[in-house]
Amino acid sequence: GTVNQFRNKISEACFPLRGKVLNVESTTLEKIQNNKEFKDLMEALGPPSNRRYKCIKIVADGDLDGAQIVVLLIIMIQKFAPDFIKSGNLSVVIPPLFGGEKGGKYIPIYDQTKVAEFKRKGFIVTRFKGLGEMDADQLEVCIRSGHEYQVKWPDNEKQLNNLISVLTDTEVKRAIMNQDNVKMELI
Repeated sequence: GTVNQFRNKISEACFPLRGKVLNVESTTLEKIQNNKEFKDLMEALGPPSNRRYKCIKIVADGDLDGAQIVVLLIIMIQKFAPDFIKSGNLSVVIPPLFGGEKGGKYIPIYDQTKVAEFKRKGFIVTRFKGLGEMDADQLEVCIRSGHEYQVKWPDNEKQLNNLISVLTDTEVKRAIMNQDNVKMELI
């Protein structure tokens, strides 16, 4: 709702997701094709030969749930709309955990060590638990600030498969966390 208040309705669209995204790596093609959110997203993007949008920006809360949603979305796009990644048109907006406001001016604060500095300069600092706590002006500053990272396509198939395995395979994650010196060959 907040994004709809400031987006350019002619050139920008907003696709709200509700909760966790389907993990396309660990489910059947039938479940994927019957998933309403997946179908709606693919329909919104349009066919590869006639995409409705030039780029995708993923915006999610800055907590662990938000990070998991981002990862699952990237994997879904990698699998079913890889042209956005290969062309450099998929990015993830990094949400701030704090925001400073002074004299009607809002500044997102990404580094917790800077909070005291902003307070000393007279800013009222707010801690955000999620995007829903930001008003439209604050969220617009965050989305348009360029504080985001571009998702890049891995250099080779082995690297892609290893990354997906590390991100989605519970056993691989457990093995990595249980070892002191783990080297994963990504090349």
